[in-house]
Amino acid sequence: MSAGAALIAQAMDRREGAGRYKAMQSVMEWDNSRLAYRTVKRAFDIVFSGCVLAVIAVPSLVLAAAIRLESEGNPFYSQIRVGQTHRDGSLSTFRMWKFRSMYKDADERLAELREQNEISGAC
Repeated sequence: MSAGAALIAQAMDRREGAGRYKAMQSVMEWDNSRLAYRTVKRAFDIVFSGCVLAVIAVPSLVLAAAIRLESEGNPFYSQIRVGQTHRDGSLSTFRMWKFRSMYKDADERLAELREQNEISGAC
């Protein structure tokens, strides 16, 4: 390779390096602006969720007391549910909680009640 060609190649490498540097700087600036956005959004999410929880706390306590007075047992029902699918194909699970709206032993009575079901399908 001639000396001129080597100098041209070297200059092009510098120009590409400068372009890469500018691209990296813009990515870092964008990421920093996103960091500020994410911080503000996270703070809003926490404050808003806290306010909503404070507002629904009293009606929830009244509902739990009403369920407890109506029938014996825990006023809450929990169940394991399937969540997201991970990249490796595995499934995540989580425990779901809700106010109990059925008999306390409904899971155990399911087999007995299936015979009385008038339609076929998913059970």
